[in-house]
Amino acid sequence: MRLSTPELVSRGIVGPTRLIILPLLSLLLLSSSSHGQEPDEAAIRAIAEKAIEAIFSGDREVQSPAACDILRTGIVTDVFGVEDSNVNYRPASKVVPQALCTATWNGQEVALTIMKTRFESSEAAVRDLEATVERLEKGFTIKVAGRERTTQVDFDDFMTDVGDQAAWAPKRNELSVASGGIRYAVAVRGSGDGATNREKATELARLVAGLL
Repeated sequence: MRLSTPELVSRGIVGPTRLIILPLLSLLLLSSSSHGQEPDEAAIRAIAEKAIEAIFSGDREVQSPAACDILRTGIVTDVFGVEDSNVNYRPASKVVPQALCTATWNGQEVALTIMKTRFESSEAAVRDLEATVERLEKGFTIKVAGRERTTQVDFDDFMTDVGDQAAWAPKRNELSVASGGIRYAVAVRGSGDGATNREKATELARLVAGLL
């Protein structure tokens, strides 16, 4: 049985805007779940490929919802053991410069940010990550509404067991990753102490790398 648009929205599979933009993704998930099965690997791969295509399309209407599609593939439920029906996936506004989706449940939060630039090579993405980390550790000042604001972020040592290279910012509970010419970040908050947040972010970031 094919569900109507309102029924799809009411089940929380997609929001009304995303249904218009990416109907195939919803139908692929629905096809599996309606038969009491988890979406198979081919369906998940199709969702991920469509999401990546949307993120690099240049269309701001679809970029952040596509980041939510990445999280909706089951990786959040796998890492945190939470029922997907209990998770609220919220795409950022189209004015946000990167593709950003936030998932929340029971006081916990996961944020996936994907840069909208695809680098020419894996090495180029790693170099950009290293340059970003260096700049943030040194700190920089910008003017916002006529007032100067300084941003400075501390990072732990680089990690090579997540994507091509990654860096953990402990105060932000965020892992920045370069993988396959793509840069993204996973932030985890509310999972306990900083060590637990890092462990969960690392596990989730590896799954994201596998989809990209």
